[in-house]
Amino acid sequence: SYQNLHEKPAGELTFTAPVKEGAYQLRMHERSNQKELTTLPFTVAVNQKAVSLTLPKKRYAPGEKVTLRFTASPLQDAWVGMYKAATKHGYHAPSIAYQNLHHKPEGTLTFTAPGEKGSYTFRFYERSNKKELASIRFRVEKE
Repeated sequence: SYQNLHEKPAGELTFTAPVKEGAYQLRMHERSNQKELTTLPFTVAVNQKAVSLTLPKKRYAPGEKVTLRFTASPLQDAWVGMYKAATKHGYHAPSIAYQNLHHKPEGTLTFTAPGEKGSYTFRFYERSNKKELASIRFRVEKE
C-alpha cells in the first residue's frame, strides 16, 4: 500500500502491518523523479508469548467434557485441535476435533474426551502463518 505526503514537510502516517510473518520495508519516494529517498525495514512476527492454553486438570474419563481455556491475540486467525499425543506436530496433521477461535482474545472451548485411553494434546495454530504457538497434554483413563 502507499500514502501521499501531500507536500507536508513532517507528520505521521499509519499503515496496517502485513498478516504474514517476514521482513518488510517502508520506502519513501519523491514523485517528480521517482527517486527513493529512504527506507525503513521492519519485521512482522507472531507474538507467541501472548498465547496460552490451560486445563483445570490433566486426567479425564472417556467421553468426559474437557474445558480448555485459551488466551490469544484478537488479531490472530487461529484454531485449536485435539490430537493423539503421538501424532506428528504440524499444521496439516490430522486432528481428532478442532474449533476456531473467531478472533477472540480469550475464552473457553469445550471438547469431549476421546473414548480410547491414552495421551492426547491440544495444539493452538495460527492460520495465517500455519504456525503452532502452544500445546498442552492430557490423559484419558478408564474410571
